[in-house]
Amino acid sequence: MIDHESFKVTIPPIYDQFKYLNGLIFAKKNGKAGIITEQRKILCDFTYDEIYPNASDFYGYSEKEPRIYARKGSSYFQIDAKGKVLKSGLSKKSVIENSQLPKVVHDRVEEPLPPPKPIK
Repeated sequence: MIDHESFKVTIPPIYDQFKYLNGLIFAKKNGKAGIITEQRKILCDFTYDEIYPNASDFYGYSEKEPRIYARKGSSYFQIDAKGKVLKSGLSKKSVIENSQLPKVVHDRVEEPLPPPKPIK
């Protein structure tokens, strides 16, 4: 990542990919996902296969902890920004419905499932 004013490297190119959300950086390194700060401090170790933040939880005012979901193998979890497991045994469908960033898979983007239609 390069600072847009000084053009200095703020995050070195050691990560395979990353997404920035309101002060947290969701990164992948050597095929594993983790969470770091803008100051490069590792909050959540790079142990998960994927991390799915709920983007809407990171914007606006809320006293609730933002929802972050993770996958390790075929298991899905809700975690906090430090990687602590808050809920386990989640289904893939519920994680996709509750996370709001598309997941990059090799050379294509998988969009989250659309929200359910209201019942009339």
